[in-house]
Amino acid sequence: DTWDKHRSDDSQICVDIYSELLKYRIWIAHNGLAYDVNFLRSRLGKIEVEMPQPKVVDPVRLARRFLRFKFNNLESVGEHYGFVGKTRVTPEKWNKAALDGDSSCLDYIVEHCVADVILLEKVANKMAYMIPKITQWGSDQ
Repeated sequence: DTWDKHRSDDSQICVDIYSELLKYRIWIAHNGLAYDVNFLRSRLGKIEVEMPQPKVVDPVRLARRFLRFKFNNLESVGEHYGFVGKTRVTPEKWNKAALDGDSSCLDYIVEHCVADVILLEKVANKMAYMIPKITQWGSDQ
C-alpha cells in the first residue's frame, strides 16, 4: 500500500517474507548464513519483530567445506553440476525498479528471483548428501 509514496519502507514485504518462511522448519539459502538471514533479521528488528535463528542449510558453506572451486557462488556451483540459466540484474535495472517503480524492471527482477530459487533447489538437491547433520541451528557445516 505504501509503494507509490514510500518506496524506502520495506517493512511490509519483510514481514510477508518472514511469515512465509515461518511455514518451513528448514530454510535453504545460498550464502544465507552470511547475508540473507542477518539482513532479514536486521530489517525486522527495525520494526520490532523478533526473528530467532532458523535452521539453515547453506550450499555455499557445503561447497567451501567439501568441494574446491575458484568461486562458490550459486552460478559457479550450479554450472559445475550442469545447470544453466543464472540471470543477471544490472544496477541500472535495480535502480529503475526501486527508484522509478519501472514495472518492466520489476517484472525482470521477479523472473530473476524465480530462476534463482529453481537453480538453488537443483543445487541443494545435488549437495544434500554432503549435509552431515541438522542441529537446532541448521546444518552442521
